[in-house]
This record gives sequence, structure tokens and C-alpha cells, in this order.
Amino acid sequence: MKKYTPKRRLLCAGMALLLSAVALLSVSCGKKDEPIDTTVPTGDGYDPLSAMPSADFDRDFTILSANYCKGWSAVGVKYEDVAGDPIAETIYKRTLAFEEKYNTTVYTTGVDPASVYQGMYSVNMAGDPAYDLVLPHPTEGLATMMLNGWFSNLNEISSIDLSGEWYNQSQIENYMSNNKLYIATSDMIVTGQSFIALVYNRNLMETYSFEEDVQELVEDKKWTMEKMNEMIAVTEFGGDNSDGSQTYGLAFNSASIGRWMYAMGESILIKSEDGTFEAGCNTTKMTDIAGKLNTLLNTHGATVVVSKAYSTQLADSEIWKAFSGGKALFLTWDIGGCYNYLRDLEFDLGYAPLPMYDEKQSDYCINCAAGLFAIPAVTYDKNESGLAFEYLSRYSNVYLKTAFYERILGGRLSEYPEDYAMLDFLHTRKTWDFGYTLDEEADFLDCLIVPVVENHSPGGVSLHLAQKKTIMQKIVDAANGID
Repeated sequence: MKKYTPKRRLLCAGMALLLSAVALLSVSCGKKDEPIDTTVPTGDGYDPLSAMPSADFDRDFTILSANYCKGWSAVGVKYEDVAGDPIAETIYKRTLAFEEKYNTTVYTTGVDPASVYQGMYSVNMAGDPAYDLVLPHPTEGLATMMLNGWFSNLNEISSIDLSGEWYNQSQIENYMSNNKLYIATSDMIVTGQSFIALVYNRNLMETYSFEEDVQELVEDKKWTMEKMNEMIAVTEFGGDNSDGSQTYGLAFNSASIGRWMYAMGESILIKSEDGTFEAGCNTTKMTDIAGKLNTLLNTHGATVVVSKAYSTQLADSEIWKAFSGGKALFLTWDIGGCYNYLRDLEFDLGYAPLPMYDEKQSDYCINCAAGLFAIPAVTYDKNESGLAFEYLSRYSNVYLKTAFYERILGGRLSEYPEDYAMLDFLHTRKTWDFGYTLDEEADFLDCLIVPVVENHSPGGVSLHLAQKKTIMQKIVDAANGID
């Protein structure tokens, strides 16, 4: 078998732009009183920020957000407080650039995620235009707020260009109902768009001398459940691990098992050709998916370690201890939201999407649910809110996305430039399922845990789906009933 070596194949044509943006980002980082250069010429000479119209808000601009985004305001923040952190510094400079262009001051009301609902309830009942933008938590009352009509129809706000590359087109298409779109995501919150992908230990890849390169398999659309099983099988361990020497082929977080459903081509809702929503989670396909996951998790013996950990528990989880200790080849990880853990590791990493069902699948699918912005129905000026969302999104597309990659990789650009391309590849495959948002109790998202993780009986997923038919119909009706 030949030795595994990184092929350094670039996965997207935008690599040159990413590299130039990194260079421009590093040049632009100066003292607080230096002018902020927001001009980033692309290959065709087009700068998306230069196309933004001017306006004079002459007022404060307030964002109501879940508590993980309360640091966006520059009020009371000095440049030295953020200098050296590429993400914090870029967000700080983004805020100053926006404030200068539109003569405003940004304030962020950061509250407990569940309290965003209460804040929106209060302003709607009182008719109080207190907030210009709102960033709810993806599972704390978001569906209820949408269905109650507390958000503006973004599709009717002329200052927002929903066709821009800074907005996720999958999310726009999948959440548009009756020509209405009440919530959208953009590169403005690229650092908070939680999504699950694979991280792997490059050192162990070399140790096992795999014949095929993961990144090459991804690019050739041959990265499948079968290929991943083949790699994990090579790591199978036959000892009793009394000396702690075992190396795991896969460290699997069962809290994110629902994302594998999306990776293999299923979703809670699907859209028909006429734009109406229909029930997803086809029983036959879901049973097949459960079978493939069962093979992955339960047929390789002790080389697969499974634990359940949400973001606040990850640092103490068994899977993280195994991977961070250099004892696991693959790790399922929230690259979109928990990237800070990765940059402090003492070995080189590689990145890959969750594998496809098989080679017949058209493309990789990376489910995302977080980072959805809305403009309140009761607000000071919808057009000004839209202009702000547009400007901050365009700025983030140029600067923040690149800073985000730099933060994840910890400055290893010169050693593995293809990792930037892979991260961009992962982000371009992100998809949003309207059914995920409307499934507030996670009735369908968690349908694989009991049959696969607990019972090792994948056929049990059909019983779960049968029991949830009434709930599924309510989700379908809610999606088609948006008015």
C-alpha cells in the first residue's frame, strides 16, 4: 500500500481570491484611528461594497440577538481589546465601517436565547420599534415567532439583494413560502452557522498508509459511507486497551446524528415543483440510512467510540478526549460553531463533509440551522434595516469569512493551503431545511438515536416515523400556510 500524502488539490476556483483576501486582511489591521480600507478588488474588478448606496440614519441601530452574538457592538470596546484575534478584530472593524458610512451607532441587546421570544412579544404587543434586526436562537421559539407574523417579509424589502453570494441560496429557496421569506442567513453570521462535518488527524492518516486521499475522494464525489467504513475497518483494535494504547477509527457525537440523515439525502420537508412543501423522511430511505449508520457505528467493535455532547459539554466528552489526545482518526465535529477547540491541537488536521449515501448521490449536503436573521415587523424603518443587513453581509463575505478560516486553521495556511479551499467547499454545500426550524421539539431530527445508537436495530426507525405522522402533517401545513 502506498503512503498517504496530502495531494494539495484545490477544491474551488475561488482559492486565489481567498488568498488575496487573507493578505489584504492582514495589511488592514492597524490602530483604531487608522482609516478602514473596505475596498477589495476581485478578479473582474468588482467590489460588492462599492455598490452600496449611501444613507444618513442619524440614529442608533439596535440588534436583538441570542447571547452568543452580543459582542458585535463597538460601544465601549477599544481596538486593543480585539487586536490579534482575526474574528473579533474583523467584526469590530466591520461595525466601525458600517457606523461611519451610515452615521449610526450599533447597540446589541444580548439576552438569553429563550428571552428573544419575550422581547419580540413585548414590542409587537406595544407597537414599539425598539429593534432594527433580530437574531433568534434556532430552537427557542423561532417557528412560533415566524408563524405569529412578527417578522417582515424580506422578499419585499428593496434594499436587500437576496441573489447576492453573501446569502445562502439554499436557505432562501427552502424557506420561501407563498413568495414570503421571513428569515435569512448570510456571511454576517458565518462564525455562528453551526454545521457538522468531519475532522481527521493527518498524522494518523500517514500512519495507516491509506491508498486513497480523503480530499481527493471528496473532490471526485467518491467520499461515501462505504469508503469511510473501509478506512475505519483498518483501525480495528483487538486488545483490551488496559494500557490506553487503543486508537479509534471514529469518535462519534450522537447528539448530531440527525445531520447524517441530511448528508445522505433526506430532509424533514421537501419542495415540489410548484413551490409547495411536502413531507420528507421517506420511510424506506430512512431505514436504509439507519442501516448504513448502524454499520458505521456498531460493526467495527471498539474502534468506534460514541458519546453524546452538546456544545457546552464538548470539552469534557469522551470523543474530544480521544481525538485531542491523538487517539482518533475521524471526529464528527461542529466546525461551524466550535472551531476554537480545533486550532489549539498539536497535530495537523484535515477536513471533509459527512459522506454521501453512495456515488449515485448528486452532491454533498451539509445541514445548517443557525444564523438566521429577521427584520421585526414593528421596526423604525424596514428599508434601513435591510440596508444594514445588506452592507454587513457584503462586508462579511469579503473579510469575515476569510478571518473565520484563518482562526480555525491557526495560521497554517502556508503548510496546507488546500484546507482553505476545503472549508470554502463545506460552506458552499450548506443547506437549510425549513422543516428543521418548524420541528421545534426535534421529533424527527432525533428519530435515528433510539434505533441506531441505543438498540442497534435500524428497522425501528419506521415505527418512529409512523407514530409521528400527525406531527409531520402539522409541519407541512405550517410551511404551506405562511401568510
